[in-house]
Amino acid sequence: MSVGEAMGKSCNPVFARIALEMLGPSTLREYVRLFGFNAEVPCDHPIPPSFATIPEDAYELSRTGAGFGDVFISPMHAAMMMSAIANDGVLVRPAFIDRVISPTGVVLFKNRPTQLRQVVNSRTADTLLKMMQYTTTMGTSRKEFMHRNRPVFPDIPVAAKTGTLTGTNPKGLNTWFIATAPMNNPQIAIAVVSVNPSDGSSKASHLGKLVLSRYFED
Repeated sequence: MSVGEAMGKSCNPVFARIALEMLGPSTLREYVRLFGFNAEVPCDHPIPPSFATIPEDAYELSRTGAGFGDVFISPMHAAMMMSAIANDGVLVRPAFIDRVISPTGVVLFKNRPTQLRQVVNSRTADTLLKMMQYTTTMGTSRKEFMHRNRPVFPDIPVAAKTGTLTGTNPKGLNTWFIATAPMNNPQIAIAVVSVNPSDGSSKASHLGKLVLSRYFED
């Protein structure tokens, strides 16, 4: 399968092989740094930092490349990373308040987005978005975003990535869904985590679809 198909279907061995045979520890460590791991997350309110340890051992490196190593990330940081890919590869400082408007309609405060750094070039970001669309068209989120082989949001192509891991903070089965839409002109980036989902309606992909549906219905 192609790398895009592997991403869409969360085929872990493909990414283990890429990490082991094409990247190596030093390259992965550089992207860990660029994407903001092992450092304070600049924000209006303190956010716990995300941590990633990139090992030298070949087996452990392959596990890390597949998503099973010592890598810990917060939903806020995941949304930041998704927004960077949607923003031509530029990481932007997150903010909790967009604007403050007085009762008379005067704008008292408006947030001015602050660019932190370029994490990947724009061409790479565009390629990643196209690969991540496989998640919603034929991959792990297909059931939520396709109905009878037609997109649920026909005019809003969605790029996404899912993950399923057993975690300890919080403890239990964690299902993840990060996404941006529409791909040709991204307006929103989201990160959803569901812990111990009882059924399909409480899994991260389904909740993510509801968030996107509510956002774009307005």
